[in-house]
Amino acid sequence: MGGSAFSSVVNPLLTPRMPKEVYEAIKSQCEVILRTLYSCVESPLEGPGKTDFGDIDFLLASPKPEASRGAYAIQTISKALGAERSITAGGNEPAGSLAIPWPADEKDVNKESEKKYIQIDVRVCDTEHRLRWMLFKHGHGDLWNLLGSTIRGYGLTVDDSALWLRVPEIEESDRKRARIFLSSDPAKVMEFLDMPMDGYWDKPFSRVEDMFDYATRCRLMWVSPVAQEPDAKKLKANDRRRMNYRPVFRKWVDEFLPECRRLGKFPDRRYTREQVTEEAFSVFGVEKEFNTRRKEFLLERQRDFIWNTSIKGSVPEPKSTDHKDILYRSCLVKALKKIILEDDTSFGIVPEKSLKNPDGEYNLEDVQAFIEKHQEDVGEAAIARHHAQYAEAIEKKKKKAGKSSS
Repeated sequence: MGGSAFSSVVNPLLTPRMPKEVYEAIKSQCEVILRTLYSCVESPLEGPGKTDFGDIDFLLASPKPEASRGAYAIQTISKALGAERSITAGGNEPAGSLAIPWPADEKDVNKESEKKYIQIDVRVCDTEHRLRWMLFKHGHGDLWNLLGSTIRGYGLTVDDSALWLRVPEIEESDRKRARIFLSSDPAKVMEFLDMPMDGYWDKPFSRVEDMFDYATRCRLMWVSPVAQEPDAKKLKANDRRRMNYRPVFRKWVDEFLPECRRLGKFPDRRYTREQVTEEAFSVFGVEKEFNTRRKEFLLERQRDFIWNTSIKGSVPEPKSTDHKDILYRSCLVKALKKIILEDDTSFGIVPEKSLKNPDGEYNLEDVQAFIEKHQEDVGEAAIARHHAQYAEAIEKKKKKAGKSSS
């Protein structure tokens, strides 16, 4: 949270940025304490060239007997670290922000009203594998903000869980459903992007420019030689918001990419989205899942179109506000839905040939032709069935009433 978790709460605390010596000393002390509770205690690599720090991040896994589980985990960690206040985060994994006192300084009077704190952010991961992914995803600060904006146009997404391949037909209406899992193994992800790991993930980058150079080693790196509009305007909404509070990402978009364009760097788009998708099929074996998800979605969308447009759009509105006219149309559209979308043959009217293609998709022209040809017959059968069911219900009611009176 960049040291801001306690600045906007009731009775806010002062959590100033820490100089490097304070950061390293407190981080080391906390790590020793946390290792009494968890076998795996790690911190993501910091962003490049940092001289001060807003908070200290810890990722934990494999709790020891001394640690608490579930909702009590943060409480136990807070007590062990001597936190004076804590904020528990939502989510599936225990996580929260803790405020511990700033180390005493003889030169600092440290009045109560000016008392300083250090923010410690902790997350307890379900498994060590999950922890390794989180270290990778949040390592080097803004690195995955840069790479994420680079690979997004090729149908790839990286989040706190994994690398995903998106189904293009689904992503605009249901982002979660559009995602196909590829991998949560950092080495496999970097291999797919053709980026080296050795020598790049053992310590922070010295300079922001070094991290930028590393990000450009992604094989999907491309800068359009001609900017039709500013690079920032081409970003998704969440990336545009990110520019407001991530200065490194803003520098990438506002300075680095335009400079690459000016120098003619990365002018060739070497891959299309379709090519990357095919490669993902081959490397990660997800072609069947991708096509099944896509087909199910397209069929659902087609069925919605048939119901809302082909059926309800083809049947005229009631001739009047008379109950009989309204009832007739209601029975007709429901019967057409049953016959066309539910393969109901009980009305005695069935298509002369299947309305579906061999792959299961509907032939919309055949659907429309069936509606136009059989609309009146279906309407007569539907209203006749309604009257018959109504009469049957009345008769049952009479018989029930007769038994009660006797």
